[in-house]
Amino acid sequence: MECLKYWLIVLGILSFATGVKINVQGSVSLGKDVLDTITYYMKPTIVQHYRRNLQSSDPQSEMIKWTVETSNLGKGLRMCQGSKGKFLKDYVLVLSNGIDSILDGIINSTPEKLQENKGTHFADELKPLLNSINDLLETTDSEITQETETFTWLTLLKKISAKFQEASQNFVAGKLAGDPVEIASVRKGLSQKLIIAIVIVESRFERKLCVEHQICQKDYECTTALAALLEQFQTASNDKAKDFMMFFYESLPDNFFFFMDETTTQEFQVILSDLSYSKNPKTKDILLTVYKTIQARLETLKTNAELPKGYDMILIHGIMSDMDYFYYDKRKTYSFDNFLGTFTEWMRRGGKFHMQLRHVIRELGIKLSQYPKEMVQKLENQARVFLELTVDPEKS
Repeated sequence: MECLKYWLIVLGILSFATGVKINVQGSVSLGKDVLDTITYYMKPTIVQHYRRNLQSSDPQSEMIKWTVETSNLGKGLRMCQGSKGKFLKDYVLVLSNGIDSILDGIINSTPEKLQENKGTHFADELKPLLNSINDLLETTDSEITQETETFTWLTLLKKISAKFQEASQNFVAGKLAGDPVEIASVRKGLSQKLIIAIVIVESRFERKLCVEHQICQKDYECTTALAALLEQFQTASNDKAKDFMMFFYESLPDNFFFFMDETTTQEFQVILSDLSYSKNPKTKDILLTVYKTIQARLETLKTNAELPKGYDMILIHGIMSDMDYFYYDKRKTYSFDNFLGTFTEWMRRGGKFHMQLRHVIRELGIKLSQYPKEMVQKLENQARVFLELTVDPEKS
């Protein structure tokens, strides 16, 4: 397990904040087709849309409803009784309908030469996924206690989300054939749409879990630590901000960019180099823009409000939610306070900072390595999509 994956979000937010090809008020240009597809199944709310679909004569929605109903999701399990069982079924139905509508709108309208099995739908392959979710529910039900309830439910939502990410992308991979360049372009666009849609659904249901069932994550240590670090740049010079970015950039290992395509990697490295060494952009201003973004997330968490509009903000929220979750349990071996104390001293006295950065990044990487591969892959997928849409939107 490679280290440094936590700091993907820091770098991703920095690329967002540069304003390169991006609306700095929080609205990534995803492309009209992406917005139309997501908006279609999100109006006026996700749940209302899926219920409206189920009450219609749409055969795909009816097939999905029937498949989920006959899977007996969580039947007989303690944690799936009553309103919580309905909550889980709603979650799976909304994910299934949303993914199917995106795939149906794209795959079944792509050129014939890019398709295999035209007319097949995600609903046709939903049963194996539901069996896997049922296995997950049985395991979770046998392990949950009153003390672990919150962490266990958060784990469940994120693992189900990760399973839908994997299943939807595997579905896409099996349905396209033809010219490799054209296939790569279609798959990239589909992956972006699917990841964004799944993040939206997960975020909404995490909020719903808190509002309706009083199961709320209270600890946001990664988000609060990043806010505390960035806050200190309010009184720093632009040169100090550039020094920090330079130390950070130079501390990255050679294999850090392994999950990005060549174009995105090159553009991302140019942005980091500019933040570290060039007179422009104003690195301090960028870091403070990031600070405002993180503050907005914290405010949303405090009030349990709806997510801000803008799919860049939604992805940031999803990525930071995962990292707060990864650091949520009580088996903490490293405190951010240690690093923040060292950082504050460096801000005051100056000097070298490479060793301290490498240490905290290594410790965070160790923390991530303790979690299942599919959970870390979920985080990587979201970070990759965010970088594609911010660093290289014209080619995404």
